[in-house]
Amino acid sequence: EGVEVGVILTEEQSGLTKVSSRSADGEKYDVAAVLKEFGGGGHKAAAGATIERPLEEVKKDLIAALTRLLQ
Repeated sequence: EGVEVGVILTEEQSGLTKVSSRSADGEKYDVAAVLKEFGGGGHKAAAGATIERPLEEVKKDLIAALTRLLQ
């Protein structure tokens, strides 16, 4: 309850990060548009990406992108 956007980051191997995201309201918070910036895709309410960068780097950039989305 009260969660608008959820994201899971998984480092599959050194330097390869998988991202899975969900939005409670795809029209209001389009997670596919955010993940498109990282080479991913999906639907407005559910999207993912596989990024060839370490998890900590992806996390930092993804938090910045999601902060812009939520404002």
